[in-house]
Amino acid sequence: MSEEIKLHSKPKTQGKVAVFGIVRNEMYFLPHLLEHYRRLDVKDFWFHDDQSDDGTFEFLMSQPDVGVTRSNIRFGDKIGDKKFGVRAKTIIPQNLLRNRWVATIDSDEFMVLPPGIDTLPQLAQALERNNLLVARALMMDFFPETLRSLRDADTQRTPFELCPYFDPWERLVWPDQHFNVTDISVVDGVRPRILKELLQRNTPFPEFMKDYKIANVNKTPIAFWNENMAAFSSHRTSVAPSDKVQLILAHFKFYPGHQARTDAAVVTGVHWKSASEYHILKAANEQLLDWPLRGPRTQQFRGKDDLAQTGLLYTRAI
Repeated sequence: MSEEIKLHSKPKTQGKVAVFGIVRNEMYFLPHLLEHYRRLDVKDFWFHDDQSDDGTFEFLMSQPDVGVTRSNIRFGDKIGDKKFGVRAKTIIPQNLLRNRWVATIDSDEFMVLPPGIDTLPQLAQALERNNLLVARALMMDFFPETLRSLRDADTQRTPFELCPYFDPWERLVWPDQHFNVTDISVVDGVRPRILKELLQRNTPFPEFMKDYKIANVNKTPIAFWNENMAAFSSHRTSVAPSDKVQLILAHFKFYPGHQARTDAAVVTGVHWKSASEYHILKAANEQLLDWPLRGPRTQQFRGKDDLAQTGLLYTRAI
């Protein structure tokens, strides 16, 4: 292990698929996240805590199925030509999870498996039968009726309960063995819809956002970490994914307390493209609290079949 990273605890159990993520101040998400992935038959979790100060570290240390690492180096600090957080996404799995299946997720990403596959071990077994080392997923924003509905929301309620809506893209092309989606009707999503409304209201944004583009919706969260596997970014590994299976990551950008996270991200600017997404969310929190977020293609999530019927969640001969 890199000398910059210290191991504080190991899980007392081990399953076929481990969950790994980097977290900071995630006391809303983590109880729900652990419960969600435990239902998917995950037996061990590994989190790198990025110097949390809200009780996240102590909470994780109290969980018997969770391993915890920490570092004096922050996620956004540059080490050579890459941020430390990107390097850690290879260093930790290669040292602690070598020759294992790993689901690498952020704390706001809740995986939905295709019909016929109920657990992550079942998914891993199907990938093994087909000689596949990775599985791809679409990051789909889930959102509430209005932003105001999250103010003073009950934090015991799950993200799916508070944010039950999603927008299936009318057009999406992700070729086999390609790292990225090549065509998408991006305007179908809730965040492009929010940005359009803000621009129509002549909302001022920083100069660096003039070339802003919507973030990639593709990700490769499942990988078998042999000695050649690496994380090239937060969205892709060193192996291009097959189109035989496609997962959904329910992505919860909106949640109780997201306003404080958004404001802090705008100040630090360490996130993707100088935190461009957070500038948009900050403006939305200031101007669109009661604006209806649903669009013409919005659907309500009740279970995985709702996503499967869109054609975006599937398995093919696997």
